[in-house]
Amino acid sequence: MTEDAAVKTYCENEVVRLSCPRHNQLIVITAGKYGRMREGRCMTSTYGVVGCSIDVVHLLDSRCSGRRRCDVTVASLVDEQHQPCPLDFRSYLELSHRCVTGDVSSHYHILLLLMLGELGPTDVVYRRQSDWAQTTGPHFSR
Repeated sequence: MTEDAAVKTYCENEVVRLSCPRHNQLIVITAGKYGRMREGRCMTSTYGVVGCSIDVVHLLDSRCSGRRRCDVTVASLVDEQHQPCPLDFRSYLELSHRCVTGDVSSHYHILLLLMLGELGPTDVVYRRQSDWAQTTGPHFSR
């Protein structure tokens, strides 16, 4: 069984605190983007600079996926050298995650293979939500 979360916005000076409601669930990051995507809560004026961003799913995965809870300071995600926008403009984070119930060891094994580069994100296929409770977790598409 999975529980989906909507995309949430975190400003540069905020801390992301993710957790799953049940003890047998793990966090899986489903999307993460850092930059200046649009005006909103964290960016009240564009100053002509919008649309610069980078995908940070891999950074969030290494800190959160496979864990029951995690805390990430938004400002610590991307170093100055890899900032997608001009340095004198503030960026923010958009992310979504879900909590997945299943065999903890199989999730850690898959995450380890992903981090080692043995698998790509498209090599792991999650089954339909209704099938999840009847399996030990994701299966490989290779």
